[in-house]
Amino acid sequence: MISGLDLGKDIRPHLQFYESFILMPLALRAEHPLNEKAYFEGSSGIIDETGSFFEVMLHKLESTYALLGRYEDYEEWPFTDNLPMSERIHSAKNISLHISNHGVISQTSKILKDYFALLREICPPGDNDQYGSSSQIDIDALQCIAARVHCGLYVAEAKYLAKTGSYVPLIQETDRIGLRKLLFNGDVEETIIQRVRREAKTLSSMLSLSDSFADEIAKFYKNTIINSTMEVEIAYLLQRNN
Repeated sequence: MISGLDLGKDIRPHLQFYESFILMPLALRAEHPLNEKAYFEGSSGIIDETGSFFEVMLHKLESTYALLGRYEDYEEWPFTDNLPMSERIHSAKNISLHISNHGVISQTSKILKDYFALLREICPPGDNDQYGSSSQIDIDALQCIAARVHCGLYVAEAKYLAKTGSYVPLIQETDRIGLRKLLFNGDVEETIIQRVRREAKTLSSMLSLSDSFADEIAKFYKNTIINSTMEVEIAYLLQRNN
């Protein structure tokens, strides 16, 4: 959990911390074949459940997490709907963010869509019937990806507080292009992508994965994780002062 809003001291190290927790399950998932049947409707084998094995497993796990209060944290965002309310008593958050519309901020739909596209690039074709194992790895990866992406809330708040006078006119004009330009830091992005590619290459070598694994992961990190983080930042700022 992020404890402060200093970009260099608090936030960027936390974002880097997530990299290994994202890359490791992606590498482990690439050891399994695609196991496409796990994503077919009605494949769960559970009476009265019409969803896929993956969907049923995800919803049941997220229901438990919701009861225990996981999604009360700013970083944690579920992929499924109709979840129970938390039954835990929560202490006050040490950082106050200004969120009036969770729906416009959430990037979980895009993450899920792009993740399934990534699986077709990094997993060998075929089926090993290990749907529980591969789906659990999917869920582990997706939860870490979602947490990393929605840390964009902290990034946006920190940058807003540092340059409030620059952000307010853009927010008032709903200037998404202007906000993107002000938020963007190309040097930081390139450093992240190169670091991710190096770590992915190391994992690929250790686990004897495909030659394209590192490049596919770097592409996913740039186009989905970093881009979705930016979308969180922009969406947060546009609703911040409502």
